[in-house]
Amino acid sequence: MRLKMEQKAYDEGILYYNLRQYQAATTTLGNLLKDFPETSNAEQVRYHIAKANYLLAENSIFEKQEERYKQTVAYANDYLGKFKGSSNYNEVKSFYNNSVKKLKSITNGRYQDQSAGAGR
Repeated sequence: MRLKMEQKAYDEGILYYNLRQYQAATTTLGNLLKDFPETSNAEQVRYHIAKANYLLAENSIFEKQEERYKQTVAYANDYLGKFKGSSNYNEVKSFYNNSVKKLKSITNGRYQDQSAGAGR
């Protein structure tokens, strides 16, 4: 029975992901890891969490991007630390690198906006 509940939770998270409901997918898959920490799908679950959160950040309004890219960096670090050499490792590494670049550009842009306003 427990395996069926785990599979149902996984399928639900993937369904949200396929429907491009990335925030719901991230939450659902995160809850799956809390409820079923011994899951055999841990690598795929963490991969989909990182990818869904990255896509959520990419498609977010500017005001929410910084927070969501920080979450993506955390999720990607979690995956990269646990699954070295996996088939999705390079893709998650690219999510991490792109998120770090976006965070730098967001913080640099904010810094430049503040310094431009200070000279008035």
